[in-house]
Amino acid sequence: MAQRKTNSTAKTADEAQQQAEDVAKQAAESAQAAEAETAKAAEEANGAEEQAPEGDAEKAVQESEAPEVAATGVLRVRTAAPTKSFWRCGYEFGPKVREIPRSELTEEQVTRLKDEPMLLVESDPA
Repeated sequence: MAQRKTNSTAKTADEAQQQAEDVAKQAAESAQAAEAETAKAAEEANGAEEQAPEGDAEKAVQESEAPEVAATGVLRVRTAAPTKSFWRCGYEFGPKVREIPRSELTEEQVTRLKDEPMLLVESDPA
């Protein structure tokens, strides 16, 4: 009887090992398939980039993302009150005049600076 139990246990262990090997084999095959799909997708993406016409479409995207730039010249900006520091549009202002080239500002920023009651703004055409 002990012999039968040993044979039965050995069969179960062999079956479990075989099942584990089958699962590992399936996992490896799935990983290879996923890797192949990733490589194929990357290849297709590279091909699409090469086939995409440059020029008009790319230029349109760049223009749509570019902020509207203000006219040439300089803005002279300082705080209206004797304040030590005041920030607006990413710039720090104080009682001393700060000159900012208009080429560094968008029209929206120029308008915001001019509309700010805490600031005195003078335009100087270049």
